[in-house]
Amino acid sequence: MLEAIGRYNHISEKTREELQARLQKAGKLVEYRFDISHFLPDIAHDGENEVIVRSDKKVYPRLYTLRPVTFNIIDKHSKQSVLIGLPNGSDESDANFSVARVSVPEYMRGLLSLDLTNTDNWDMFALLELHPEHENGMYQNKNMKATFRRVDKLQDAQQSYSKREQRADAVAVARNKNQQEVRDFAAAMGWDETEDYTLLKDQVLQMAEEDTAAFAKVEQSNISYAAAIKRAMNRQVIEFVPLENKFVWGSNKQTIAALERSDGTMKGIIDRFKDWLETSKNGEEIYNRMLSLMKPEKATAAKAEVK
Repeated sequence: MLEAIGRYNHISEKTREELQARLQKAGKLVEYRFDISHFLPDIAHDGENEVIVRSDKKVYPRLYTLRPVTFNIIDKHSKQSVLIGLPNGSDESDANFSVARVSVPEYMRGLLSLDLTNTDNWDMFALLELHPEHENGMYQNKNMKATFRRVDKLQDAQQSYSKREQRADAVAVARNKNQQEVRDFAAAMGWDETEDYTLLKDQVLQMAEEDTAAFAKVEQSNISYAAAIKRAMNRQVIEFVPLENKFVWGSNKQTIAALERSDGTMKGIIDRFKDWLETSKNGEEIYNRMLSLMKPEKATAAKAEVK
């Protein structure tokens, strides 16, 4: 496999053994998925104006050729630079000399299959495993865009199953939230928690289904702190000053905390202040004061309490 010919493929025996191990583990058929498609533009109408948007139609090049055709690796075991390629001979001065290319015609739709029961495909397999644009390949160049990856059907199935399980768990958590928990979650997200409960519950369920990772992140965070911040802002106990990126007390405009810039969304602003409350030495004191000022019996005395 990957015979040393002329200047090409003088890899160490250890690297050959690793390639052989990959070959044996790959099974009878191996597939490589190439990221070579793009979506055709389409035209939509916004009133009287035409707007170019992305269509749902995915297209592939008529014939894609993997580049570079030949490449160098630094063998991890010999520490030598090795030229990798599939030459048809050792005499490069020969007019008939050529190097085999990895090509993916349009009809394959970006999926290249190699029958590994056919030993003629072993060299191509080895070249692809060593190629610098192979995502998670033996010698992937992290400074280059990964153009293709080997499809591991078992791993893909396991990942898909895991995602489905996580989504199901998230939906179950969202479905079991009571009204107060839903409103706490809404406040933590920077939503309007005074909206109809059914609408809010639907939003929470939708997030659990469609953005499970973000839902889980909120669930794992300190929801009570985030919810309290949003409620304190709504009641003007505290105020956010965008130009200075800081929070102040609503009564006397004294600065509570100057923060690093966030993404500018309400949730981003709330999360920044929540992080500050959780890590600052007087964060708990500020949090408790916010809660105190939001109590109904404290409403009329709020200004007197803040110094």
